[in-house]
Amino acid sequence: MVLAAAETDVGAGPAIFLTVSADANATSAKEASKVMRFMKAPSRTGSAVAVFFITTFLCGNVWGDQETDSLRGLPPLVVNVTVEAPIPVEIGEADLKAAVEARLKSHGLKLAVGLEFVVSPVFFLSVAAPEGPYGIYGIGGSLAQFVRPWRPEPEQGSWLSKAGPKLLLETWHKMRSGAIFNGHPSISTRKLAELIVDDFASDYRKANTGSQP
Repeated sequence: MVLAAAETDVGAGPAIFLTVSADANATSAKEASKVMRFMKAPSRTGSAVAVFFITTFLCGNVWGDQETDSLRGLPPLVVNVTVEAPIPVEIGEADLKAAVEARLKSHGLKLAVGLEFVVSPVFFLSVAAPEGPYGIYGIGGSLAQFVRPWRPEPEQGSWLSKAGPKLLLETWHKMRSGAIFNGHPSISTRKLAELIVDDFASDYRKANTGSQP
């Protein structure tokens, strides 16, 4: 999908145009191009309202599920596991990492080897220490990978992206909670971690095949 935006003067105030062109799979001219025009708006208030509308439109329609989209074409992964309090949650970092890696492989995801470690996306899984009278603790899974932010080229009269800086950013995240009862987790920490991996694998399949979880 290609976006183009421009502002010009029409009559008493600026007019802001937003053109949204669909991808090559669009089936009709109506789907291929939609134009929104805001005319004769007061210089400041009208522009602010238009910018708010455009931002809301983009977030809701263009970037509907960025986390899932970030998994498209994902290369082999590096797994990083941290456990703050192994005794109460009844599993250590080495065992939990092995369980996470095995679960990823069972879903057909590959793990990085050799020099791939340097630039591969990293799947983080962290287990917090239990807190409070009920021993509540969180388990978080996330993916960090190198991305390039969008950069316009207005000096060239183009809104197409140019190469931005490479940044290591979190692009996917999932949280689950566990609890300690009578000195033991109500649901095993390993099981909760595997459920997070299952969520990750489901989003990966959606991004790469369009299948539903």
